[in-house]
Amino acid sequence: MVRGADAGPLLHHNRRDPGWPAGGRARSLPLRAPSLLLRHPADTLRLLPGLHQLDRTAGRGPGGRGSRLQDPGRGAGAAGGARRALRRLHAADQAAGPSPDLKRVGKLYLVSTPIGNLDDITLRALHVLETVDLIAAEDTRHTLKLLTHFGLRRPLVSLHAHNEQRQLAAILERLQHHDVALVSDAGTPALSDPGVRLVSAAVASGQEVIPVPGPSAVLAALVASGLPTNQFTFLGFLPRRRGELERLLREAAESRRTFLFFESPHRMLKTLAIMAAAIGPRSVVVARELTKKHEEFLRGTPAELSEHFQRVPPRGELTVVVAGSEWREARKHVDG
Repeated sequence: MVRGADAGPLLHHNRRDPGWPAGGRARSLPLRAPSLLLRHPADTLRLLPGLHQLDRTAGRGPGGRGSRLQDPGRGAGAAGGARRALRRLHAADQAAGPSPDLKRVGKLYLVSTPIGNLDDITLRALHVLETVDLIAAEDTRHTLKLLTHFGLRRPLVSLHAHNEQRQLAAILERLQHHDVALVSDAGTPALSDPGVRLVSAAVASGQEVIPVPGPSAVLAALVASGLPTNQFTFLGFLPRRRGELERLLREAAESRRTFLFFESPHRMLKTLAIMAAAIGPRSVVVARELTKKHEEFLRGTPAELSEHFQRVPPRGELTVVVAGSEWREARKHVDG
């Protein structure tokens, strides 16, 4: 039997209308408009007079993840609280005084962003995004909406799967003397998302790479699945070819580790059918629309879940968690 749970009283943001605030479509703005590509911290102050300017002298940098975002429903109140917290961070930064390091060396920040609920943004992520010189984004339009929601204005450059190699040289050159933040559309960048080449190149060139942890669909699904969490394997997005998919699933299922992967709604039934044949009646959890209004966890065997999704077609973002081989044997022993 498939078991599910309601996610709670979050306001759902229409996936077909990713603009916000909720209840209205965000106006489309040209990415290269001067008002959006601000090159100096003072520009931010003119737009947000309540924020204090960080010390931006040489050598000074900020301290220290497809899914659609969802407005948590508190409108200006939630964003205002984040701005007040930023003001406290800025005041503390100013009180620390200027950095004694006179040589400006850029840093690459890997900034995690909300996977659905905007309240999940961290204070440190806001602090970094407000102060870096450039943000490399998987989709600049998507990231622009996130920045606009929190009243932030920074230069943006696209970095996605189809242009990452071409963009490397320009971004690495910018990193020589400027701080750069890397973000994906949702969650942790470079984790089943663009950015791996940039991070590797930055490390190879001696640049400092700083993670700014935050929301992760992988960890959220894992810890709420009820399956063992001490050892696990993340498979990312599964291969499309049936033979490769069967081989990968069989290999993963032979391990004692819990394993996870991302799957799209239109492939979910096909994947479950292959799982039923390849690994049998294993415990599986499908986490759907994590942190959003329609968040739910569906639990059962591949065959049971397949039967459920034939009646109720899968929708939204899906993260699948599968029990390791020993967990299956333990369940059989308990059930007698």
